[in-house]
Amino acid sequence: MLTSGVTFKARQPVFDDGDRADGLDSLADIGYTVINSVGLRDQLDASFKQANPLKTLSCDSEVLSVCVLSSEVTYLDSNINGPNSISLTTVDGGFNNAASVNDIRIRIRLQGKTAGIPYDTTGWITFKNVQGNLTSDLTLSSGRPHVSVRPGSVSVDVGAISTDFSGLSGDLINIVVSLFNGRVRTLVANMFTNYLSDNLNSVFDSVVSGLDVHNLAANFSVPRLDDTSALSVDFATSFSTLNDSSDRMLASLGTQFQAVSANDIPAPGAPIPPGDRLLDVVTSQSLAVAVHDGVIDQALYALWRGGYFNVNLVGGDLDGLVPPGVSLKLVTMLPPTARLRDDGRLEFSVGTILSQIDDPELLAEPLSPRLSARGSCGLSLLGDALKLDTCRIEEFHLSVGSAPLDANTQASLELFLTGIMNQVLQTAVNDSLPVLPIPGIKLPSSLSYYGLPAGAEMGLVNPQLSTVGDHIVLTGDFGVR
Repeated sequence: MLTSGVTFKARQPVFDDGDRADGLDSLADIGYTVINSVGLRDQLDASFKQANPLKTLSCDSEVLSVCVLSSEVTYLDSNINGPNSISLTTVDGGFNNAASVNDIRIRIRLQGKTAGIPYDTTGWITFKNVQGNLTSDLTLSSGRPHVSVRPGSVSVDVGAISTDFSGLSGDLINIVVSLFNGRVRTLVANMFTNYLSDNLNSVFDSVVSGLDVHNLAANFSVPRLDDTSALSVDFATSFSTLNDSSDRMLASLGTQFQAVSANDIPAPGAPIPPGDRLLDVVTSQSLAVAVHDGVIDQALYALWRGGYFNVNLVGGDLDGLVPPGVSLKLVTMLPPTARLRDDGRLEFSVGTILSQIDDPELLAEPLSPRLSARGSCGLSLLGDALKLDTCRIEEFHLSVGSAPLDANTQASLELFLTGIMNQVLQTAVNDSLPVLPIPGIKLPSSLSYYGLPAGAEMGLVNPQLSTVGDHIVLTGDFGVR
């Protein structure tokens, strides 16, 4: 596993861009959808039904030990007219969540007796708003990112109430107001506290815990150079780090590529230089993903171990680079390597290739030269795929031993094999990573209850490619991919 092979940096707009009318492009937009869905009203309804009767039938006023006013209050129905609001702000270690639920209307039944005369009526009690605030911690737990409520951070304030009853005396209205400013206010505060701490926090936890590389399959096939059969490659990730400051969340994932071994050549693993691979990309954009060039080394090593570079090529292979009547056998003794250079090009090298070439037009008899090469390619992005272009071999070594070759034959042989090596390495890098491993968030199926697109992936959109040191860097916006 290559620790911190891929880095994911989310800035404040990923948490909240302050715009609720531009589509689903922040965590706050998810929270806004949830808090304005039927879920909150359903929980309010369930809490009040469980608390029924809100006031049991009892005497409220006596004259000479005779009850002259009694009442019972029963919850009937409720609605939340909203609009409700939410805002998220990054803080050290996580993010702050401020939510407001507005215009909460509760319909009750009020019945009893006044001066011995029964009464039975219904009406509405309205809470102007309920405002809540809490801080959520972002941590790694059991190898996954999780959201949890910071202890002691939850606060809830229930706003003023108003009543809408017709034909009731002031004494009865006072009973209702006293009840709702006492027990019912506490009931609403506790319900909203639980909603923030449990329901809404669970939504954010289920979203954030879905952060992973989803665009590169856990198993994919790489076509072989000789078009015989495909090489099966397994891909896996594991979180390396997660830390937060007041202006961003920075997570890194380890990567691993594996293929069934097809050769017994000893090698310790992908040739990756030591050093810190975590990169905190400097950017003004919402989101940044950095892929260390060691990830490409990993992918190339998996191909090498799977025998991808040990191949028999015949006329017409490699898009026609091998001429008709020519056969070429390659046995690559060392895994290719890839490095990003300061000029932004990807440099690749491969050494100790044992070859056998049979070219009746060029050679009097088959030849078994040794090859090594170094070259570079420019980088571009096509969707999620890294594409190599303007590739060129910059250093090529050909050893033919004691074989008697004249200068023209040697030059022709070098030109042919240089073209072959250029195509082999370019094809290998392009095919070993069908797409760059770009982390994103897959929305869980449970969110369909709130009207959110379950299964959709949120992540980097409108990416722009650059290089920083030994990292391929993609910056852009956050949204549904």
